[in-house]
Formats: sequence, structure tokens, C-alpha cells
Amino acid sequence: MLDITVKGAEAIEKAVRKVLADSWRTADIFKKDADDSAKLLGTKGMGAKVLEYLRSK
Repeated sequence: MLDITVKGAEAIEKAVRKVLADSWRTADIFKKDADDSAKLLGTKGMGAKVLEYLRSK
């Protein structure tokens, strides 16, 4: 059971890293002048984006 939980957590962490690597950001970590390619999402949008990345693996 723990192995399944760990694999799920690792998949989520990997999806979050990919979302961030593709310049998606929520307002609390968005810095326009630091990276002009950053794309702003709300928290619901960020959650949806992570799910999208999880489903596309």
C-alpha cells in the first residue's frame, strides 16, 4: 500500500515540476520581470494544469 502511495506522490511531484518548467505560475510565485515567458494561472487553473500533465504521461 505504501509503495502505491509513494508512486502516486512521485507522479504528482513530477507533474508539478513539469508545469513549473513550462513557465506556468500562480500569483504568489509569478514574477513578470524575472521571466517574461511566465504564464499566470489561478489556483484552480494550476490544479487543472497539473492534472492535465498527469493524464498526458
